[in-house]
This record gives sequence, C-alpha cells and structure tokens, in this order.
Amino acid sequence: MNGLSGFLWVWIALVAVLGWTVSTRDEYERGRFFAAFAGVVLAASTRDLLWIFVGFEVLSVATLRLGARTIAGTIASLGGLVLLVIPGGATDLAAVEPTTAVKLGLVLFVGGIVSRWLQSSGTDRFVFLGAGVAIVAVFIRIAAWSPGLAEALEPMTWLAAMAGIFVGGWGAALSATTRSFVVWLTIALVALAIAAVAGGAPVLPHVLMHVAASTVALALLLSGGSVLALWLTLLSLASFPPLPGFTTKLGLLMSFSPVTLTLALVSLLLIGVGCARALGRREPSEPARLWASVAAVVMSVAFGLFPGPMFGAATRAATALF
Repeated sequence: MNGLSGFLWVWIALVAVLGWTVSTRDEYERGRFFAAFAGVVLAASTRDLLWIFVGFEVLSVATLRLGARTIAGTIASLGGLVLLVIPGGATDLAAVEPTTAVKLGLVLFVGGIVSRWLQSSGTDRFVFLGAGVAIVAVFIRIAAWSPGLAEALEPMTWLAAMAGIFVGGWGAALSATTRSFVVWLTIALVALAIAAVAGGAPVLPHVLMHVAASTVALALLLSGGSVLALWLTLLSLASFPPLPGFTTKLGLLMSFSPVTLTLALVSLLLIGVGCARALGRREPSEPARLWASVAAVVMSVAFGLFPGPMFGAATRAATALF
C-alpha cells in the first residue's frame, strides 16, 4: 500500500460502487463484476510485473470469452513478461534494465494488457472505465521505476498515445449512443494521460487529477438519471471552464510540445462535438437520481472551483513514488 495506490483505489472503488448500483442483472453477472474489479485493483496497485499480469488475466477471464484475440493478448503479455524477467531474474520494475530484449518484452507485455483492456469495452462499461485507471497506473510506474526503459520507448509510446487521443476523440464525436460515447472518450482520456506521463514527476499530480476527474465524470454519465448531473458531467468532459475537465487538463496541456498540444486540442474539439451531440440525443429516459446530482455538484466543486485540497492529495500520491 502506498500513496499512489490509495489515491487510485478511491476512484476505482467509486466506479465499482456506481456500477453495482445502476447495472442490471441481465447486463453483467455480479460475481464476474467483482472478480473483474479485483483484477483491476491488483493491476493498479503494484510495480511487480507478475502481479500486473495476474491482475489483467483476472480481468480477462471475468469479462472476455475465450477466443483467438484473448489468447493472443495473453500470449503477448506472457512472452513479454518472460523477456523482461530473464535478464535480471526479478519481476520488479525497478530491476529492469533497458536492453534490446527487455524493450521488446515491454512492448509485448504492454501491448497484451492494452489489447485485453480494449476488448473488455464490449462487456461492462464500468469495468472498462476502472481498467483504464489501471492502464494509466502501469505507465506511471514504468516511468517512475524504469525511467531508462520508458525513455528508450518514448517515441513508440508517443505514437500510440497520439493514435489513441485522435481515434478516441473521433469516435466520441461520431458516437450514436451514450455507451459508445463513453468507450471512445475513455480511450481518448486514458491516451491523454499516458502522453502526459512522459513529462515526469512535475506533471504526475496533474495526470492523477485528470484521471480522477475524468473517471468520476464518466462514471456519473454512465449512471444516468438527473438532468443536472448530465449537463455538469458533459460540460466538464467538454473542458468547459471552470468545470473539472478544464482545470485538470490545463496542467497537462501546458506540459506538451507544440505538436502534441495541437493533436490534443483537435481531439478535445472532437470530444466537445460528441458532448454537444450527447446533450441533444434522446435516449430512453432513466429515473431521476438525487444522488447523481449531488455527486456531480460535489465533483464540480472539488475538482473545478476549489481544486487545492484534491491537488494536494494528488501531489502527495505522486511524491510517494520517489
């Protein structure tokens, strides 16, 4: 247990509670729901490659049917794990040295877990959102504990993150339903966080703030119900000032290079289009939920109007890595 794990657990737990509250029994089997979140918590809580692998395997078993793509993802991660472990004989990220074999191993390992995360988007959206937090946690720990390896693979990571930012933004703009909108938006926001991780320790508090605010907003959007909650969450996701989506992304955007900033702004524009379409979309109405409105207001105050205490918590969580 450390500051980073504790900070992330809060938002993963919030997503799990909201998912349990609003999910219907025929949408997802409850036992698998909790097993999936157990895997997410494990993967988000450690710098040990073996346990990260086990966490995403639990997520995979709980959410995915056995098929060629699932098996391919497992084989890629397992093969990458072997290449990462052989040189030093340890599974701790701090013991990994950036040799050619290790670089290939990390690409395979991360590619496998990202593949299974993307595949989980077809099952429960809350699980997919929680697993997105775990994906960001993995990249943060790689940057913190294996800086040489992270630096060596930075061009490849940047290209993958930019692809996720643009494709996620484009998908969000074209989405016809709220659920597909959330999937594409989650991809874009996770990719945005991964792109910012390369900025190192000074940017990590902003990364954690972005992850926390985005996770809460998306979870509330999936919860449906209150019109006030819908407006607050969508305006926040559209980065409308002074709501959380604006205040938490500002620090990230200021850390980007001109090229990265341009691509990020294009994606945010596309996301804004998707949010505008979601506000005008007429879907089957949900019962009004007072708690959703209260939670949306609290989110707006805690992250948007008075972000100081939350930013302090994110700074302490980031500092615990070093």
